[in-house]
Amino acid sequence: MIEVGKYNTLKILRETSVGLYLGDDEDEDMLLPNKYCPEEYKQDEEIVVFVYRDYADRKIATNLTPLIFINEFAILKVSAVSEVGAFLDWGLEKDLLVPFKEQRQKMEEGRWYIVYMDLDTKTDRLYASNKIEKHLQNEELSVEEGDKVDLIVMQKTDLGFSVIVNNQHKGLVFENEIFKTLKVGDKLKGYVKSIREDNKLDISLQAIGYLKSNDPNTQLIYNLLQENQGYLAITDKSSPEEISSFFGISKKAFKKAIGALYKLRKIELLADGIKIAEESEEPVPPAEKVMASSCETKKPDVTDYSSYWNKAYEKSPVEKLGWYEDSAGPTMLLINQTELEADARILSIGAGASTFIDDLLSDGFENIIANDISSTALDKLKERLGAESSQVEWILDDVTQAKALEKMPLIDLWQDRAVLHFFNDKADQDSYFNLIRKLVKPDGFVIIAAYNLDGAQTCCGLPVHRYNKTMLQAKIGKEFKLKESFDYMHDMPSGDTRAYIYVLFQRN
Repeated sequence: MIEVGKYNTLKILRETSVGLYLGDDEDEDMLLPNKYCPEEYKQDEEIVVFVYRDYADRKIATNLTPLIFINEFAILKVSAVSEVGAFLDWGLEKDLLVPFKEQRQKMEEGRWYIVYMDLDTKTDRLYASNKIEKHLQNEELSVEEGDKVDLIVMQKTDLGFSVIVNNQHKGLVFENEIFKTLKVGDKLKGYVKSIREDNKLDISLQAIGYLKSNDPNTQLIYNLLQENQGYLAITDKSSPEEISSFFGISKKAFKKAIGALYKLRKIELLADGIKIAEESEEPVPPAEKVMASSCETKKPDVTDYSSYWNKAYEKSPVEKLGWYEDSAGPTMLLINQTELEADARILSIGAGASTFIDDLLSDGFENIIANDISSTALDKLKERLGAESSQVEWILDDVTQAKALEKMPLIDLWQDRAVLHFFNDKADQDSYFNLIRKLVKPDGFVIIAAYNLDGAQTCCGLPVHRYNKTMLQAKIGKEFKLKESFDYMHDMPSGDTRAYIYVLFQRN
């Protein structure tokens, strides 16, 4: 049986003046109009088409992609209102009807609504319903804690955002766990954080495995030991305040972490501090297994990083690169906290082909400087921006050996997403932070996003140096005050995820 509201695989039966007639194994046939026919085809060949009913109430096929499918939710725009209900634009020739009895409130032309598409079994006609709750149920759950799920943002509440989970259930994302701008109707990925006794779902936008990491503090302490000539004058007898100030963790967490390091024979416990064990040459194992990226390979022998990154941008479309994001939501969340004026000077380090520049232009910022070591990356960004590229100042320079950057006027904001963590040598790290101190105005801001301690150990074939907020504070210095920090899970185009830390500093 040919089903409406779905894709059907049908056989080409015959050609007519108005199009191709397609059929199934039950001898039911229907028309695929000429304008939707493929340029090349053969009789008896199978093709995939979407099926719905036309104005004469006949089943008809199309190769257009609808904006909603049967038994699913979507946000659609009302194209017209009549005496029988509201009609929605769902990407096909005939609009989708929402009968008055399926409207929570009277729907208005030109407005957008979340709806559910269903089938009237008596008439075999598709219709939409704006009464969302009746199409969701949590009595019998099809998900478990930790599952990755599809979400549609349903509405803002006092606690956060209600979301539709896998087109079946209702969940909640709490406000304090949201680090990107959400809008009603947004489609995104999430994770089932917990299932309450009443089957209500708590949803996280970050992978649960990272939130429940075994003990990332071991890596934090070991990294700081390496950066301090292998010794730290802190012990399990130090005060909770001293431990918290230095590591940003509790005394209990500190004692657990150094205990684990001691058992691994990575450190020695002294009367006045802790030190790296003399026989310890291998890095401390990460807190949990980190997923490998499709772009991660054995470390290459790189001497010309400009050419290296040019090749990376030439090899793949921008949208396929692991660090690509279609919206710079987490960064823009921090930008909003700075309350910078439109004429503020904003420097984007390693801008690449970032959509951050698009977001800045969209928000009306007028003094944007885009930097990268890759000329190919900047060229692709200019091409995408088109005429708007003339509103951006472009600087091709290596931030660790800055020439043009060093000569530029002071800036109000330094922004970097996914550059700092590629600098493993202390000299490169020092050059990076010295340039920040040279360029950022008093009361100016710094936004950095880098792999956090749960993050991958390599990216695009290069090793990375991972951070937490305490390590970044130590690097940037006391003249910068930490205003905000949060961990964020980036969904890569490949489907993998990467764990970042975002920080916002303000200069004293």
